[in-house]
Amino acid sequence: MRSKQQGLSYFGVVAAISLFAVLLKVGVVVGPMYMDYLTIDKTISNMFKETDVSGKSVEVFRSGIMGRLEMNNMRDRKVDDIMTIRRDGNNFVILLDYEDRKQLYGNLDAVAHFKKTYSTENPDGVVDNTPAEAPAK
Repeated sequence: MRSKQQGLSYFGVVAAISLFAVLLKVGVVVGPMYMDYLTIDKTISNMFKETDVSGKSVEVFRSGIMGRLEMNNMRDRKVDDIMTIRRDGNNFVILLDYEDRKQLYGNLDAVAHFKKTYSTENPDGVVDNTPAEAPAK
């Protein structure tokens, strides 16, 4: 008795290739957004860990972060647009809060919102998971 040949049909192959293409497109769009965030995160953490921040002014600290971001090829992000730097007594507090939006397909966008607070006591930062406030109508 002969068994019927089994395998993947034409539509199965097309569906698998389509799914792979969609996942690849999402990875190509979302990947750089997270790589930029990780670069910013490491830059801020290393700035706290490598330098003595207690004697610096906010402007010197801001220019140091800006220089490090430019060195890491982050020229399209401005420090004042993505973070707030302030002094709380002898401690620096940085609130990183920005949104990145990239087009996926047509009018469908991928949006990532990054929010993290760094301080002299906690240079690795604390992720803030509170939802963003809805805009006033």
